[in-house]
Amino acid sequence: MKNDKIESINLISDGTIVEGNIKCDNSIRIDGTIIGNITSQKKVIIGNNGKMLGHLNCLNADIFGYFNGDIKITEILFLKDTANIQGDCHAKKLIVESGAIISGNFHIGDSNKLNDSKSKKSI
Repeated sequence: MKNDKIESINLISDGTIVEGNIKCDNSIRIDGTIIGNITSQKKVIIGNNGKMLGHLNCLNADIFGYFNGDIKITEILFLKDTANIQGDCHAKKLIVESGAIISGNFHIGDSNKLNDSKSKKSI
């Protein structure tokens, strides 16, 4: 028999406000408000009603809602059409849907190239 591990997803539901830092090994979905920093070994999803003020450090992120702060993504940052982002973003890859609102400095590419001025895009 195969031992399949089912990944759990942490959820901050709509109407919930968390003040402080969160560290987790699994993915997290934010539909409420986070005031603080998140470090995740997996994906972070900020839902349509989700808001985050702070620093985000994770493997991948999908943002539908509001974010203000610094973002460091190891792999892919996906900004959905309803996203509103303010701050500095570092990611290996960036996908932006039409309609997303972005303001800040975006550093896209391999981490070894992030210090190269050609990889820095100011938006």
